[in-house]
Amino acid sequence: MKIFLKHFYPGFLLSLIGCMISLNAHAQGPWVQKKNTGFIQLQTTLQAQGTYDGLILNGIGVTDTETNINREVASSDVGIYAIYGLTDKLTLFSHLPFKYVATKEATDSLYYPTLLEEGSLFGLSNYQLGVKYGILDKGLQLAVSIQTSWNTASSELEKGLTTGYLSNSFGLFGHIGGSLSPRIYSFLDLGYNVSTHDYSDFFNANVEFGFKAAKARNLWIVLNITLRESMENGDFLNENLLQTGLYPNDQEWKGYAIKLLYEGKNQIGFTLGTAGAFSANYIGFAGPITFGTFKKW
Repeated sequence: MKIFLKHFYPGFLLSLIGCMISLNAHAQGPWVQKKNTGFIQLQTTLQAQGTYDGLILNGIGVTDTETNINREVASSDVGIYAIYGLTDKLTLFSHLPFKYVATKEATDSLYYPTLLEEGSLFGLSNYQLGVKYGILDKGLQLAVSIQTSWNTASSELEKGLTTGYLSNSFGLFGHIGGSLSPRIYSFLDLGYNVSTHDYSDFFNANVEFGFKAAKARNLWIVLNITLRESMENGDFLNENLLQTGLYPNDQEWKGYAIKLLYEGKNQIGFTLGTAGAFSANYIGFAGPITFGTFKKW
């Protein structure tokens, strides 16, 4: 069965991450587009409570979050994701993300001795581009992809603000999975990314399960578990970014998401999701709400 969820752009772990830089989030699963078919989606991620005032550090759980930043931080995202079948086996995908970040009122902790100036920033995050090649298209689906992310972010480092990672990354991914029944699918993505500008390389893993909520309706419920693990082999260090949690080096997480997707008969659909983290490092914890609309052809 052809699963229409295969190109669903997921909700992310935390509002801070929003339009997450690892492109495997946009190129999930082993499926590829048929030639001259495509998919485009507009998605927004917002913080449910507006701001966060602490970071998850050193891989500890969310319940142990330290309040260790000087100012509350706001973050929101909007992005356009597109995918297109160049051939029946080769698919091109791209993501154009924009991000708003701001530092606001000072917290009571004033953990760092220097209080950064309050400010805000809006701009392009990290533009992402990749290709996926289908190897096996039987009961089991298998594919590989090359995924890139570019240093197109805006930054005001003196205020601890940036709209994305200040590096490029180049990743090689493997994708395996398929339909377990007409109403259930699952897949696994694994990838290794090499970073530039003294950022550390990182490893990605993503597992997803989806099931159709009712036979007569195109309503799907999707569960997702995502991991990003830093190799800690980069020397980039900026103390101001560590204060805000906005894209410092060695950022990592283990997270989960739940998503709903509905597709109408005209191939126009809507998505809604939220997410959380089991553990993380240098991540500002704020419950996200993601919603979007898409069109297939």
